[in-house]
Amino acid sequence: MRPPAGTMPVTETASKHVLALPMHPYLDAETQVRVIDTVLAFNG
Repeated sequence: MRPPAGTMPVTETASKHVLALPMHPYLDAETQVRVIDTVLAFNG
């Protein structure tokens, strides 16, 4: 269950400005390409 809007202002602000990408040393090449393609498609 989510807390009511406005009860976590710092978290709510950060969620509008932060992009979390999967990054770890075990990402295979296919997954890397998928992430790159998705980011490029999102921003045009």
